[in-house]
Amino acid sequence: MKKYIKYGIAALTLGVACAGVFTIANKVSASSEAVEPKITATMNYDESKDFYGTKVIKGKYSNGASYDMYYSDGFFKTNPDDYQPHMATLACQLAHASNTYENNGDYSYGDKQIREALGTIGFDSIYTSDTYRKKPTADSIACVIAKKDIKDVQNPKYKYAVDITVRSAGYEAEWANNVKLGKEGEAEGFGGSAQKIVSNYLPDFLKANPKVEEALDKGEVAFFVNGFSRGGATANIAAKKLVDEYQSKGNGIYAYCIEAPQGGVASLEKPNMDYGCIHNVVNPNDLVCYVGPTKMGFKRYGVDHFVCGTPTDSKNLQKGTIFEALTDNKYDTSAYEKNKALVKEEEKKLLNKDDVSNCEPYDVTYKQLDLRNFKIKDSGKRMTYCFIQSFINNLMYQKGKMHVDRNLYTDKLQQAASNLMEFLYKDPNFKSITLDSPEAIIGALPSLLLKFAGNVKVYSKSSNIFKVAWEFLTNSDDLTYDLEFTDSIRKTLATGIVNVLMAQKSVTKLLDEKYPTKADGARKDIYNILYEGLSGSNSLDNYITAFYNIKGIFNNHSTIQTLAWLRLEDSWYCPQVNAQ
Repeated sequence: MKKYIKYGIAALTLGVACAGVFTIANKVSASSEAVEPKITATMNYDESKDFYGTKVIKGKYSNGASYDMYYSDGFFKTNPDDYQPHMATLACQLAHASNTYENNGDYSYGDKQIREALGTIGFDSIYTSDTYRKKPTADSIACVIAKKDIKDVQNPKYKYAVDITVRSAGYEAEWANNVKLGKEGEAEGFGGSAQKIVSNYLPDFLKANPKVEEALDKGEVAFFVNGFSRGGATANIAAKKLVDEYQSKGNGIYAYCIEAPQGGVASLEKPNMDYGCIHNVVNPNDLVCYVGPTKMGFKRYGVDHFVCGTPTDSKNLQKGTIFEALTDNKYDTSAYEKNKALVKEEEKKLLNKDDVSNCEPYDVTYKQLDLRNFKIKDSGKRMTYCFIQSFINNLMYQKGKMHVDRNLYTDKLQQAASNLMEFLYKDPNFKSITLDSPEAIIGALPSLLLKFAGNVKVYSKSSNIFKVAWEFLTNSDDLTYDLEFTDSIRKTLATGIVNVLMAQKSVTKLLDEKYPTKADGARKDIYNILYEGLSGSNSLDNYITAFYNIKGIFNNHSTIQTLAWLRLEDSWYCPQVNAQ
């Protein structure tokens, strides 16, 4: 059970975040430097491929293993509003390559992998923010910006391609920035990070590359903006700012934001701008995509594209039913069931190993607490997105009214969530919390819940009172039980769980050593998150289901899994797929 503790705490925090989180970024001025990379890789063309008559470059990158990737100048012959599977795959690969390279606490070569990756597909003048080469902090953001002369296209519209990849892994304490919300406007954790990229890092790059700046003024630059997760949300808002600033001059913005939380707001969109060039690759079974909930006014700028969806139609966008966003396709549940085995096989190829249990597609097994004997039993399996939607709605609403809104979150939970995330992710070597008594949390429930036996609700499939009585006397499985939450129960559960957790000497020792406000501060933070989180639900089974499934749910937030889905849709990796 100890392996679930870190995931469980992070998930509850993210769950509350989904009910109104992910923002507030400090408006700090950051300095960076442009450094000409020492790229030793050679650029190779793949003669077996072409893109609308344009040559295709075969590149490579490393991140634990070696991966192939493909690029073509022909990408920028296309309409930016048209979703291109090859560009989506490349965006995911660059995000994967953007992981911080750290060697025993030395971050001085943190940008090594992404520099090498961009070099193999012909990009030069590679600039990285200085934050890439320092230990991440709660308010840092890192990105790489590079240019490529567009040479392989006859009479090209654009003179330069400019890649902007936001660091999407290995950002440690930056997790704390993800759960800062603020009371209005864009999710400030992402919005502030995007502002640094557009207002600080991009001008530094342009200053070092005056010919690109000159071309930008003439409308001769195509931006390729990409990132995954936190990097995807930051890339999404940065791309929107680039549209607002440079699109009217004739420059192209080609943005592919992978598994991005929702950090934008409709009120900041300009009616004369075309945001259809921002493509959001979304796996609805990924919890992180729900962070910054639609019901609280958050959105991803641009157009959502579902992996494992119906055929893409960028010309006829429609309003989606999962996120209420514009989409170029619909999520296809039957195709998911058909293709998830193929995704697992693709993951094995990518990782070059048979065990892909930490990133294979995951479905939720529902759990039910039998209040007659306090045993937990399975009650069916469903696709993860069904559980996520239900869980978030339960967190957000109490008796039909919104409970966790931006004001409540910012005032009561924001700092607590930030502290927890910094504690869990600041140290890259920290794997989980080890309990002295691993079963202590679940084991404490009977004594806590027996005080509230009068609040137990009994459910039966039968309307016959005599049959129900017989089911009760015979302890039939046809009879189910649940607990009607009251404020008193929430306080008792939150207090009891915190007391059990803090009674573990190993836990309090660890918190005193590493928690931002020591063990006493952690007690208050965990209680507040538990109490407010429990306030939006009338079912203990929801939380038990989340607790037992959370490690698997996080499988679906995986660069490798998303890359496998994208490769299945990409004819350069899976020849059976029709070319775009």
